[in-house]
Amino acid sequence: MLLERPAEEPITVGDIVHGLGGRSFGVLLFVWAGLSLIPAFVPGMSTILGLPLLFLSWQLAWGFPEPWIPKRLAKRTIARSQVERLAEWAQRSRAIERMLKPRLLVLVTGAGQRFMGVVALLMSVLFVLPIPAGNWLPGIAIAVIALAVARRDGAAAIVGLVLAVAAGGLVYALGFAGVAAFKNIFGA
Repeated sequence: MLLERPAEEPITVGDIVHGLGGRSFGVLLFVWAGLSLIPAFVPGMSTILGLPLLFLSWQLAWGFPEPWIPKRLAKRTIARSQVERLAEWAQRSRAIERMLKPRLLVLVTGAGQRFMGVVALLMSVLFVLPIPAGNWLPGIAIAVIALAVARRDGAAAIVGLVLAVAAGGLVYALGFAGVAAFKNIFGA
C-alpha cells in the first residue's frame, strides 16, 4: 500500500493510478463525476470539468487496461496527508462497498466493460453540452457506471444504464424546449 512507504518517499498521481490498476477507471470517473456535480453556477464549468470525463470514458471504451494520464500529471506529487484523508474517506464509505459486489460480470468485464465505457462516453458528451440543468442526470449516470466498473457489479451497471436512458431523454427534452423557446423569443 502507498501509505506503507517511508514518509520521505513521495506519492505521485501515477503511483495511485497504477496502484488501483483496472479499478482506476471507475475511481477516476467517479471522482470527476462527483466534482462535476458540485453546484457551481459558473457558465461553461460543466464543459471544463466534463473534459476529463470524456477522456477517461473514451479510454475505457477503447479497452485501455488502465487510464493513461499525461506524464506531467503522473509525476505530480500528492501530500501524504491528502492520501491519508482519501484512505479514511474510502474506509467510511464501506456501506456503499457492501452494497456493491461482483455479480453479473458479463456487464462489467471484457466487452461489457467496453460497452459501459461507450455509455459513459455518450453521457460525457451530454454532460459537456451547454444545456442548463442538463448535466446533472448524465453526471449521476456516469458516477453509478463508474462504481459498477470499479466494483465489478453488473446490477449497478443496469441501474447506470437506466439512468443513462433517462438522462438522454431529459437532455433531449431540455434541448427541444430550449430550441422552441428560442424560436418563440426571436421568431425564427
